[in-house]
Amino acid sequence: MPRAFRICAVLFLALGAAPAVAQDTPAPFESDAAIKADLLRELNALADAGKTRTAADLLATRPASPPAVTLPAPATVALDGERLYRRLREGTVILGGRYKCKKCTHWHLNTASGFLISTDGVVVTNRHVLATGDLEAMAVMDGEGKVHAVLELLAQDETHDVALIRIAGKGLRPLPLAVKAPAPGAEVAVLSHPNNRYWMYTTGHISRVAEWADSKTPDIRFPVLCITAAFAPGSSGAPVTDRAGNVLGIATRIQPVQQAKSDDGHKPEKEGEAKPPAGEYTAMVIPMAVPVRWVKEAIDAGKKPDER
Repeated sequence: MPRAFRICAVLFLALGAAPAVAQDTPAPFESDAAIKADLLRELNALADAGKTRTAADLLATRPASPPAVTLPAPATVALDGERLYRRLREGTVILGGRYKCKKCTHWHLNTASGFLISTDGVVVTNRHVLATGDLEAMAVMDGEGKVHAVLELLAQDETHDVALIRIAGKGLRPLPLAVKAPAPGAEVAVLSHPNNRYWMYTTGHISRVAEWADSKTPDIRFPVLCITAAFAPGSSGAPVTDRAGNVLGIATRIQPVQQAKSDDGHKPEKEGEAKPPAGEYTAMVIPMAVPVRWVKEAIDAGKKPDER
């Protein structure tokens, strides 16, 4: 037997005799392209079957009575990061709307975020999600990849940017709403879909509770939660929760703080500007969330005091 072969044989036997080393099971990864393709395919099938509604049709709805929503009880046990991610995934959804561009005849997909608040398919999102573009049909993908048609608009609050919709689904895993308003320093988590990056989990704290006024209604001012957990366009409607998974607010907007390149001092940002003008840069971005109290008020609107 050649010497090199004998050495290889000895090494093979030695390695074969060594105890097997357990290998970690690789974590599942997200394929953004596959998720988006699956949602669009299922949405198209629902639309072809006449089971969807346009966003404009939904927004034109004026419900005759307050929505009947059975909310889950608040959670009381704080979870570690992995368990909290899994819990949020059960109750968070991808909201998809299809549209056509002017360059081709294919359907395209616009996606945002939302979360379940009842087992029978009541979903919370931002109202501006429904008002974005000309969405011809809408559907929701849950954390298991199942796609559900959007059936109706239950309530909307343009001032606070809240919308409640119902999807076709039963036995779902909703997220509970927080009972107590949070204070600066409280830990938060967000599960959202920033710019087609699906199921992204971020954490941080409430950095402050600030006064906000929408440009359309400048005289109406209300508190918003400023947080350090990152999100971006596509995250609108996502749940901002505490460590137990109770929803504290809805991810709604990001506000850039702009700084003059030639100025070391403070330069106020220009609200509503998509990018800084020449000579300025974005020093930081402040993610902002609408407090969950406005969801509760949307549910209670129109109810008698003894029914709330």
